[in-house]
Amino acid sequence: MVAERIVPLTSRLLSRQMGRFKELMGQLDSPNVERELDYARASEKSLKALEQGRNKPGQPIQLYYGLLKQNELIGLYRIFVNPKGTTIWTKTDRGLKLQSLGPYVDSGRMVVYPQHQKKGYSSRMRIHALNEIRRLREKNPEAFPDQYLVVPTGAHRQEISGIYAQHGRRTVIPKKELEEQGVWDQLDRSRPESQAIFSHVKRLGLTHLGYVKSNLGMAFTGNLDDVLKRVPTDVRLLKKESTPKGRNASIKRIALVPGSFDPITTMGHSRVAFSQLDDATIDKVLLMPSADYRTGAKIMNAPAQHRLEMARQYVKSLGLPKLELWEKDFQFIRGQAMRRRPLPQHLSWLAAEYPKSEIVLTVGSHTLTRERGFLNELARDRSWEHLPISLSFQVAFRGAQESLEDRKRDVQAHYEAFLKKLSPKQRAKIAGIVFSKIQAIEESSTHIRRLIAGGELFEHLVPDQVADYIKKHRLYGYEAK
Repeated sequence: MVAERIVPLTSRLLSRQMGRFKELMGQLDSPNVERELDYARASEKSLKALEQGRNKPGQPIQLYYGLLKQNELIGLYRIFVNPKGTTIWTKTDRGLKLQSLGPYVDSGRMVVYPQHQKKGYSSRMRIHALNEIRRLREKNPEAFPDQYLVVPTGAHRQEISGIYAQHGRRTVIPKKELEEQGVWDQLDRSRPESQAIFSHVKRLGLTHLGYVKSNLGMAFTGNLDDVLKRVPTDVRLLKKESTPKGRNASIKRIALVPGSFDPITTMGHSRVAFSQLDDATIDKVLLMPSADYRTGAKIMNAPAQHRLEMARQYVKSLGLPKLELWEKDFQFIRGQAMRRRPLPQHLSWLAAEYPKSEIVLTVGSHTLTRERGFLNELARDRSWEHLPISLSFQVAFRGAQESLEDRKRDVQAHYEAFLKKLSPKQRAKIAGIVFSKIQAIEESSTHIRRLIAGGELFEHLVPDQVADYIKKHRLYGYEAK
């Protein structure tokens, strides 16, 4: 399974990864993220026009590409064809001088999330960018100038930004003043965070020009033909993720039990979890608390971190190797606004950790079939069709036993309508639907919250660890008697 890949940034991918795109642009300190967003939206059409030779002569071309890891955007790069040229600051004995530069093609704008920067992604993306320039140039040679310019935005950016903040972008700064500030040597010397960039520049045989006034980055140039001769074409750009060994290799069926767990109920969540734990065909049971959820009940809810901690204490108290807590919702958004990640995203994480397994989604009927439920969520998003996993559904019901058969028929109808919306690849991933042997679960979290708020007994309806936690932190309006 290829867990990492570089793909052109399409409008569909951009709409799914909008937040990530803006975060990455923010790391570049882009002065106008919305403008970059407009360029990115037009990238898909620009790429097709360039490949088919329909691009307008003399018109700048901007192409965006995304680095995906487990279907999550973790990096970006841009190819920029500028037939008009630009102006740059170059250094002289008298300071910095403004100089004109002719038409060029640029692949210097590149960014990867900090936690991935040490894994060599930036270097691989630069090689990929040059190979993409080679491919497009072979299709449409007239669109590409002979000059290659690279401006690794972010290299020495802090020092350069400080200079222009003091003097203004169009002010010539005397070299003596730069020396007094201790900046001149820093600009000419490779710093630790820029070693990969300078290694790349040296390998391509590029010449140091100066500092681009708009990007506040260091500029290097070379002949495009000479540059492409130095770039390998048969290099493996991204590593393939090996199949996990050890305990994950033997796990074939995983029961995923999502929920708000607000709070965990004895006759609801616990019964469902234990029914899966008792199933000999299930190798792992994962309780998945949601970072946030919407409820129509006007009964106070517990903050997300309290719900997570109650689930942790419950799982820890049982001490069952087969039962674990799936905390990806919280790990991913730590330090950001709380929001539930869509099910296809969780499936991609599960596929990376448990490849070639079957995910048994164990949910209540309403959670599965409502308008914003899991079936509609899966039908709208096709990103999971390439994952090396299969998916089945196990449905539990709550409420009166009398109407159970009618509700089963309703769920079956929703499921069949769901299958018709899927692509052939998606339908091949679906392993079926079964109805849980646990029927007519009566106690709901909403009912328990109402009991606690009203000062009534509730301890028999939740696990002991959960009851103690509610009392200790006075959740749901609990008042000690």
